[in-house]
Amino acid sequence: MSVFETKHFLWAKYFVTCTSQHFESTDSVVLTLQLVLAGGIPPGIEDLWISCGSRKECQYTWDTLRNCNKEIPGKFKPRLRFDRAYIRHSYPKRAAPVHFGLVGIEKVTNTQCFPSDHWGLHIYFNIEKP
Repeated sequence: MSVFETKHFLWAKYFVTCTSQHFESTDSVVLTLQLVLAGGIPPGIEDLWISCGSRKECQYTWDTLRNCNKEIPGKFKPRLRFDRAYIRHSYPKRAAPVHFGLVGIEKVTNTQCFPSDHWGLHIYFNIEKP
Protein backbone atom coordinates (compact mmCIF):
# COMPACT_ATOMS: atom_id res chain seq x y z
CA MET A 1 0.00 0.00 0.00
CA SER A 2 1.41 3.40 -0.93
CA VAL A 3 1.71 6.29 1.52
CA PHE A 4 -1.14 8.07 -0.29
CA GLU A 5 -3.42 5.02 0.04
CA THR A 6 -2.56 4.69 3.73
CA LYS A 7 -3.40 8.33 4.42
CA HIS A 8 -6.60 8.02 2.40
CA PHE A 9 -7.65 4.98 4.44
CA LEU A 10 -6.95 6.74 7.72
CA TRP A 11 -8.78 9.89 6.71
CA ALA A 12 -11.69 7.76 5.52
CA LYS A 13 -11.74 6.12 8.96
CA TYR A 14 -11.72 9.54 10.58
CA PHE A 15 -14.70 10.74 8.54
CA VAL A 16 -16.63 7.55 9.20
CA THR A 17 -16.13 7.78 12.95
CA CYS A 18 -16.36 11.55 13.41
CA THR A 19 -20.04 11.47 14.32
CA SER A 20 -19.59 9.03 17.20
CA GLN A 21 -19.41 9.94 20.87
CA HIS A 22 -15.75 8.83 20.75
CA PHE A 23 -14.73 11.63 18.41
CA GLU A 24 -11.94 13.01 20.61
CA SER A 25 -10.32 9.63 21.26
CA THR A 26 -10.78 8.64 17.61
CA ASP A 27 -8.86 11.74 16.53
CA SER A 28 -5.97 10.75 18.77
CA VAL A 29 -6.04 7.17 17.51
CA VAL A 30 -6.05 8.25 13.85
CA LEU A 31 -3.21 10.72 14.35
CA THR A 32 -1.25 8.10 16.27
CA LEU A 33 -1.83 5.56 13.48
CA GLN A 34 -0.66 8.07 10.90
CA LEU A 35 2.52 8.68 12.89
CA VAL A 36 3.15 4.96 13.36
CA LEU A 37 2.61 4.20 9.67
CA ALA A 38 4.93 7.06 8.75
CA GLY A 39 7.59 5.67 11.09
CA GLY A 40 6.76 7.98 14.01
CA ILE A 41 7.98 11.47 14.68
CA PRO A 42 11.64 11.46 13.67
CA PRO A 43 14.19 11.54 16.49
CA GLY A 44 14.94 15.09 17.61
CA ILE A 45 11.53 16.47 16.59
CA GLU A 46 9.37 17.88 19.39
CA ASP A 47 5.66 18.61 19.50
CA LEU A 48 5.62 22.16 20.90
CA TRP A 49 2.32 21.80 22.75
CA ILE A 50 3.87 18.92 24.71
CA SER A 51 7.23 20.71 25.14
CA CYS A 52 5.45 23.71 26.66
CA GLY A 53 3.54 21.73 29.28
CA SER A 54 0.46 20.36 27.46
CA ARG A 55 -1.90 22.94 28.97
CA LYS A 56 -5.48 21.66 28.57
CA GLU A 57 -6.85 25.13 27.69
CA CYS A 58 -4.63 25.08 24.58
CA GLN A 59 -5.16 21.45 23.57
CA TYR A 60 -7.95 21.87 21.04
CA THR A 61 -7.48 24.10 18.01
CA TRP A 62 -10.89 23.15 16.58
CA ASP A 63 -13.30 23.40 19.49
CA THR A 64 -17.01 23.56 18.77
CA LEU A 65 -17.76 24.00 22.48
CA ARG A 66 -15.95 27.37 22.55
CA ASN A 67 -16.16 28.44 18.90
CA CYS A 68 -19.60 28.95 17.34
CA ASN A 69 -18.40 29.59 13.76
CA LYS A 70 -19.03 25.95 12.84
CA GLU A 71 -22.40 24.75 14.09
CA ILE A 72 -22.63 21.05 14.84
CA PRO A 73 -26.22 19.82 15.37
CA GLY A 74 -26.95 17.79 18.49
CA LYS A 75 -25.53 17.71 21.98
CA PHE A 76 -22.13 16.28 21.06
CA LYS A 77 -19.62 19.05 20.26
CA PRO A 78 -16.30 17.79 18.87
CA ARG A 79 -12.98 19.13 20.11
CA LEU A 80 -9.82 18.27 18.17
CA ARG A 81 -6.15 19.19 17.99
CA PHE A 82 -5.89 19.51 14.22
CA ASP A 83 -3.24 22.25 14.19
CA ARG A 84 0.20 21.37 15.53
CA ALA A 85 3.68 22.84 15.56
CA TYR A 86 6.96 20.93 15.72
CA ILE A 87 10.59 21.92 16.15
CA ARG A 88 13.90 20.32 15.28
CA HIS A 89 16.61 21.99 17.29
CA SER A 90 19.84 23.23 15.78
CA TYR A 91 23.20 22.21 17.15
CA PRO A 92 24.00 23.82 19.41
CA LYS A 93 20.44 24.33 20.61
CA ARG A 94 19.61 28.06 20.45
CA ALA A 95 15.81 28.23 20.52
CA ALA A 96 13.84 26.96 23.50
CA PRO A 97 10.03 26.97 23.44
CA VAL A 98 8.68 28.67 26.57
CA HIS A 99 4.98 29.30 25.91
CA PHE A 100 2.28 27.71 23.76
CA GLY A 101 -1.00 29.56 23.42
CA LEU A 102 -3.91 30.14 21.09
CA VAL A 103 -4.94 33.22 19.12
CA GLY A 104 -8.26 34.13 17.56
CA ILE A 105 -10.16 33.05 20.67
CA GLU A 106 -12.03 36.36 20.96
CA LYS A 107 -14.89 37.36 18.71
CA VAL A 108 -14.25 40.03 16.10
CA THR A 109 -15.34 43.47 17.36
CA ASN A 110 -18.98 44.31 16.58
CA THR A 111 -19.73 40.77 15.37
CA GLN A 112 -20.82 37.45 16.82
CA CYS A 113 -18.07 35.59 14.94
CA PHE A 114 -14.55 34.45 15.62
CA PRO A 115 -11.85 35.12 12.99
CA SER A 116 -11.89 31.42 12.01
CA ASP A 117 -13.43 28.09 13.01
CA HIS A 118 -9.91 27.07 14.17
CA TRP A 119 -7.80 28.78 16.80
CA GLY A 120 -4.33 29.84 15.71
CA LEU A 121 -1.10 28.79 17.42
CA HIS A 122 0.93 31.40 19.31
CA ILE A 123 4.33 30.18 20.48
CA TYR A 124 7.09 32.06 22.29
CA PHE A 125 10.73 31.03 22.23
CA ASN A 126 13.84 32.07 24.15
CA ILE A 127 16.50 32.55 21.49
CA GLU A 128 20.19 32.49 22.39
CA LYS A 129 22.50 34.69 20.37
CA PRO A 130 25.37 32.83 18.70
